[in-house]
Amino acid sequence: MSDGLPIDATIAGVGGTRIEWTAVPESVRRSIQERMGAPISDAASQAFGFSPGLAARLRLADGRRVFVKAIAPDGESGAPGGQDAYRREARITAALPDDVAAPRLIDSWERQGG
Repeated sequence: MSDGLPIDATIAGVGGTRIEWTAVPESVRRSIQERMGAPISDAASQAFGFSPGLAARLRLADGRRVFVKAIAPDGESGAPGGQDAYRREARITAALPDDVAAPRLIDSWERQGG
């Protein structure tokens, strides 16, 4: 129970099918690669989640593995408030103490235009 409602009623309508890595505009994929500082050798999209944005595990040519999330502007993504949710997630992740067992935020940015 959560707030007096069954769990499934609390989260009803919140989930979404995520977009595939290959559906992300090439210019955005290129920006992600540039910010990571190494070519992307493999990408595994994560199919389900709470937004229609991208969630993908990337393997970089230098051996690093990173998890990437991205979302289009609210008017394009069909997820009102989606951008704010991603911004909030980035702020919270960046503020986690070092002793919390969680992946570290490498970078967060917003890209303007195509």
